[in-house]
Amino acid sequence: MKILLLRPSFTINRYSRSVPLGYLVLAAYLREKGHIPFILDMLFPEVTQDVVDSFIIENGIEIVGIGCMSCEYHEAIAQARVMKAHHPHLPLVFGGAHPTGNPRQCLDTGVVDYTVCGEGEEALTALLDGLRRGLPLSAIRGLWFYDDGKLVANGKSDPVDLEKLPMPAYDMVDLNAYFAMDPPWHFPKSRRVIQFITSRGCPFKCSYCHRLHGKQARLLSAEKVLDQMALLHRKYGVEEFIIVDDIFNVDLKRAKAICRGIVSRGLKIHIQLPNGVRGDVFDEELMRLLAEAGTHYLAVAIETATPRLQKLIRKNLKIDVALNTVRLAKKYGIEVGGFFMIGFPSETRDEVMNSIKLALCNPFDVVFFSIVTPYEGTEIRTDILNGVFGPDAKAALESDPEAEFPVIYNDSLTPEILFSLRRKAYLKFYLKPARLWNLIKKMRYPVYAKQIVVAVFRRLFRNGEVTVT
Repeated sequence: MKILLLRPSFTINRYSRSVPLGYLVLAAYLREKGHIPFILDMLFPEVTQDVVDSFIIENGIEIVGIGCMSCEYHEAIAQARVMKAHHPHLPLVFGGAHPTGNPRQCLDTGVVDYTVCGEGEEALTALLDGLRRGLPLSAIRGLWFYDDGKLVANGKSDPVDLEKLPMPAYDMVDLNAYFAMDPPWHFPKSRRVIQFITSRGCPFKCSYCHRLHGKQARLLSAEKVLDQMALLHRKYGVEEFIIVDDIFNVDLKRAKAICRGIVSRGLKIHIQLPNGVRGDVFDEELMRLLAEAGTHYLAVAIETATPRLQKLIRKNLKIDVALNTVRLAKKYGIEVGGFFMIGFPSETRDEVMNSIKLALCNPFDVVFFSIVTPYEGTEIRTDILNGVFGPDAKAALESDPEAEFPVIYNDSLTPEILFSLRRKAYLKFYLKPARLWNLIKKMRYPVYAKQIVVAVFRRLFRNGEVTVT
């Protein structure tokens, strides 16, 4: 079947311009299985709805797929409504983190025909095979849909074997067009930068996180990672890799092997680890090897300075060890970002301030304060409704179960107060002379200056930024 994988022009893409990596992986797999995938990215202003409509007609597209995170859901549904209005005969399938967490919500809009819950390669292939051959769809793992008004809910798809996946279909998009855009993430050293993944899943049990890839880490072998890096570097001229694994350093031996391989193969590249490494699963040898391999930025996810909350959210981070990892990164010349979350159910104002103080008093170069929102499909939402965080938190969420904005758990930490505390925290952090001077130096380069201006606007003036799952 001919399938169009369409990425809408999500608001978040205005800040993080990058290749649609998930679509490239799906397209490669579908192509290997005999289907004909296409990719259109409405991140590019020239890819208008008229262009999409013409493309669908000219190429005989038979089904359209859209992926989204929770923060992208409403814009994804808006695009789906347009697609249904313009092409009512075309089936629409949704996948990604949000449809995995809340597949029925997508279907109940009336414009989504199928949702894939979990990883999409096998479920989407089975759906296309079934539609092409007129076979029953009710047994496809991970596929949800309505059949004559009755919900067919087939759980979650089985995890795929990463070693058997083909190389993402980088040939299906114009990488130079992405390279010409403002670069994504943290001040890359080159414009020829690309997102890259070496694993799926995470063995840790943090309750606020999505469950798209499951809670078991599946790792590409170091050799396959290095082969893909070498191909992208030499064939496509990629000079910087943004590794977006859930936890790159979950296996220290493999992480070190990748770093040594980059050096031994003579790959002159730069590396970022912006998703957040596990800060208490590190040693100095790995940090040294990361620096030798070209790493210039990594992020450490602390989330909260409160041991009580660390336990309740099941992160159980050894904070002292993680902070030592931050200091090690600085020792080897690697810039460090810190992830923090405020507004947990039952959290007090003092506990919020303790997390902010920890961010201010340690050698982070950048910080991110997210405001907790218990999205559907996350364990933290289930925990709240089960009373894990106390009766007040449970009652607050039950009073507004459809809330997709920070929930008011108590009068001392309303969304307005949390946004105010976050704004003040950012000002205190970045107005420290050393950090301010670091930003000023980066503003010598116009592309970085634009990133900084956009970041300042988001952190100080936009209240709608919440935790992404």
